[in-house]
Amino acid sequence: MQEQYNYDKLKFPPTKQVKKQIVETIKFGKVIPARPKFNEPPKEMAHYLHNFVVYTDIKNREVITRCYLNTKSGEPTLDRNVKFKNSGHVNQRKLGRLISMSDIFKCLAYGMRVPDYKVNAKTGWKHWDNYYLYNDLVVIASRKTEYYEIETAYRTTHVMDNGFTEVLPDLVDGLKKEEDSFSRVCIINRTAAAAFEKTDEHVQMKLMACIANGEHPKPGSSLVEQAAHIGMANLLTKEKMELIRSDPEFNFHLQTRFAAAVAKHIELGGMPHAYPWGTQHNATALPLEDFIALPHNEYSLVFKFEGSAQKKLHRKQRHLLKLYGLDMDRYPYNLEWKTIESKNLAILAFDMNLFSANDQPWSHRRNNGTQ
Repeated sequence: MQEQYNYDKLKFPPTKQVKKQIVETIKFGKVIPARPKFNEPPKEMAHYLHNFVVYTDIKNREVITRCYLNTKSGEPTLDRNVKFKNSGHVNQRKLGRLISMSDIFKCLAYGMRVPDYKVNAKTGWKHWDNYYLYNDLVVIASRKTEYYEIETAYRTTHVMDNGFTEVLPDLVDGLKKEEDSFSRVCIINRTAAAAFEKTDEHVQMKLMACIANGEHPKPGSSLVEQAAHIGMANLLTKEKMELIRSDPEFNFHLQTRFAAAVAKHIELGGMPHAYPWGTQHNATALPLEDFIALPHNEYSLVFKFEGSAQKKLHRKQRHLLKLYGLDMDRYPYNLEWKTIESKNLAILAFDMNLFSANDQPWSHRRNNGTQ
């Protein structure tokens, strides 16, 4: 993969590790045309990821022209004030992308700068805009005499940007231990799932499942209380359950209740959306490409993939998650293990509220009008 890139224009011979970082930055990073002079077309593209920027030839991204690593950090001190060009837009971006003013200050103070020029269509004035890049943040601002004028701000990682669901299949495939290993992702609507558990359809489905399996609910359990609430507690006696199970049409009634529950689950938006879809593992899921986030609903992203024999994630799996913005050293997560046919499956879940507010930019597709 690395051999296709040309490093002859670099001032130093890159090490194997630097080459790997260059390739990852080009593949996963934010791409910006670098326009250092007004009225001249850009000659380079800037690729940015994790405080590392790579410049490539504008016509051929395989030709590496230069690269830099930013190691600046600390509490920022700015030499001028900060103003918003459009306060409504910038504040919306801050809210939706979970960006604080401290994040913006640090980005302006310590961020790498990629220059760009613009012309005001009405006045003809020339504006020198800068892309400031720091950690996982981009701030686009003009440096005025007495202040920075902020045009916009956004995150650079996939999980905090539009189109995340479109790149999820690549992430899922990349998490495979071997080429034919099991790997899957589900988007779960926690708000809808909680509402579904309170519906009559859900209670009836659970009751029929207990009857089918010959399992008598424990007295005082939530299922017993829910059954009493909908007037079906009389079905939970052992004799009644055996009588219902012996009915020749029991399987028909079981399938009917299950279908009604699935329909209700879909109506509430609680049915998980999965990739890959259409296999035996996805009988109660919808295709990932059909997912549309509902306003004011909370979501979880749940991966299931094969880990090591010691029930640990491989280093390359953790690193790949980080490249997409799911940094396990930075964000809380829930990790459980399940052994199936001697294979250890990791069940890794992230709360998507960690990455955006109700705007949910991660759920917006780039090419279907949902952004």
